[in-house]
Amino acid sequence: AAQVAAATAQAEAARAAAGTAAEQLTTARADEARALDAAREAERRLARLKAEADALASVLAPAPAKAGHDKPSVLSLLALPPGFEAATAALFADELAAPLREPGDGAASGWVALPPLAAPAALPAGAAALGGEIGAPAALARRLAQAGLVADAAEGWALQPLLAAGQSLVDRDGRLWRWDGFVRTAPGAGGAAERLRQRNRLAAITETMSGADAEARTLETAAASARALSAAATAAEREAATALRRAEDTLARDRAAESELSRRALGAETRLAALAEAAEKLAGELGEVDAQPAEAERALAALPDPALARAGLDGARAQAAAARRHES
Repeated sequence: AAQVAAATAQAEAARAAAGTAAEQLTTARADEARALDAAREAERRLARLKAEADALASVLAPAPAKAGHDKPSVLSLLALPPGFEAATAALFADELAAPLREPGDGAASGWVALPPLAAPAALPAGAAALGGEIGAPAALARRLAQAGLVADAAEGWALQPLLAAGQSLVDRDGRLWRWDGFVRTAPGAGGAAERLRQRNRLAAITETMSGADAEARTLETAAASARALSAAATAAEREAATALRRAEDTLARDRAAESELSRRALGAETRLAALAEAAEKLAGELGEVDAQPAEAERALAALPDPALARAGLDGARAQAAAARRHES
């Protein structure tokens, strides 16, 4: 019974441990699934960014240079914040495709660096200097110094008559108002603006890719850890189930042994009861037997003296012998 109680407690503990291990396994597998999904999504996002970056890099790749003309276009040398692509393209148009050059180098076209104007005219009040927003080679300094940025078309039309010679106005949508009366009001016209947008997009993607790559590596590490925890939880659940089976087997054996011992104990108690009854009967009989010697002694005491009987017997025998002799 003590062994059964101990085996029952052990089985209950093993059952509780198995339940806990099963819950931990379920949680670990769910965590693993979430970690794997997050890692795969990060990989897919990184792959999409790489594909877009490769496509933009292919589009922005410079055309094969002619012999003696291997310098890049000034477009590739610009550094401008997002939102200024159309304004910059409106100001320079196709001239951004021209490279930097040196005086007399024989190039068909290009930009030559000149010193700043001695006394440039100030931009009309209300126009912001575009050059302060854009990083560009020194060869573009004169053009940028004479370019103003306006908020909208109404302001451009209002300020155009106030422009000094060489000055221009642009807005963020790509409209152009020039000092000589030329205007271009088709927003974002020209491929230069799109190439500038693509360059900015490529720069943004490149920066985003760095974070996405780090995130993908972090999530892959987390997924690997989740896989390891899931494997450990699987092994722990298997061990707990094995321990539970062993405990239940031990409990079953102990219960069977307890049942057998209870059966044998009942048989022994039955026999013991029969023996007790027989012992009680024998004790009564023994009491009767113990009383018989005293009774016999009392009966023996009541009998006559044996010596007298023997003397009478001897006298009778003598008389019988005398009578036989007399008869003879």
